[in-house]
Amino acid sequence: FIPILEQFVWPSGLFRLKMVDNALAFLLLSVLFYLCCDYNIVSHYLSRAAQVGQLREVSNKAHNAELKLFLEVELGLDLRPIRPPEKSKEDILLFFKLYNPEKEELRFVGRLFVKALGKPSDILTKLNEMAGFSPNEEIELYEEIKFEPNVMCEHIDKKLSFRSSQLEDGDIISFQKPSIPGGDTQVRYKDVPSFLEYVHNRQVVHFRCLEKPKEEEFCLELSKLHTYDDVVERVARQLGLDDPSKVRLTSHNCYSQQPKPQPIRYRGVEHLLDMLVHYNQTSDILYYEVLDIPLPELQCLKTLKVAFHHATKDEVVIHSIRLSKNSTISDVITDLKTKVSNYPILILSSACLKFSTTRFIRDISTS
Repeated sequence: FIPILEQFVWPSGLFRLKMVDNALAFLLLSVLFYLCCDYNIVSHYLSRAAQVGQLREVSNKAHNAELKLFLEVELGLDLRPIRPPEKSKEDILLFFKLYNPEKEELRFVGRLFVKALGKPSDILTKLNEMAGFSPNEEIELYEEIKFEPNVMCEHIDKKLSFRSSQLEDGDIISFQKPSIPGGDTQVRYKDVPSFLEYVHNRQVVHFRCLEKPKEEEFCLELSKLHTYDDVVERVARQLGLDDPSKVRLTSHNCYSQQPKPQPIRYRGVEHLLDMLVHYNQTSDILYYEVLDIPLPELQCLKTLKVAFHHATKDEVVIHSIRLSKNSTISDVITDLKTKVSNYPILILSSACLKFSTTRFIRDISTS
């Protein structure tokens, strides 16, 4: 650990290191002298003679070659490093974060050594001091257990001992003022668990017009758990549309960096995450179209692009015909006559009564 001493110019004995579990990283514990601040700090106090290779063997539960260490420094009244407090076998090192529902902010406020047989009620005054609350402020405590693959955050009974609550070295406790049902201030996430769920599922999506697939039009902060209806409603609101069903979305191909050939069918997926996943990759891009009719109605129709070749002119006019999927060729001709008047019409390459592909139309007025 000589390089650490040289880097920070600290005398030996004025700092200590603890190993960090690589598998459960999440929010930064944001503050002073933290080289690495992740979930579940493992309580191994390391001797200066330990070899880095040995430390990796101890901490390598997730088969990760990266070794993360938590650097702890205690400051005196003159803001100079002093020897850290001694930790007995009965002590537990806990980290504390404060949640503010109105600001939607979860921030690190400090760490404490507590007795394993002690109770959270014993340290409430100290926690209120950390948060800047009045000494007798009522607060709720939550243990942040894990963040991946799913959030696990449980309420802590302040009357039970830390040991009875299975709290150990390096655990993180978040606390807040109790939420008041029907209070004057409306908040989106009233407690720590709901806020962590929000952060875990938060997804910023970049939307592009399908006609301009290289240009980003706008981005929205959504949730991976948003339903199909939730997503198109947010897009419609962004575009100023009254009818969300006129929005059609297309997923992004992560390999070709292009829109997928087929658009997303109306309510064809359950959640936003289903729209973004492409094989084993997750994109943050979606393409949108604004339709002239609702998508459910459009999906019941077949759109044909008909090339009309004039008998005496070289020009070719493309007509778009939209009919129900069980329409016949006669229906195509009837619709086409409203667009091409006074010309007999010959349909080329028509082998069956039903249609499913584009037909070529020719003027036979001179035939």
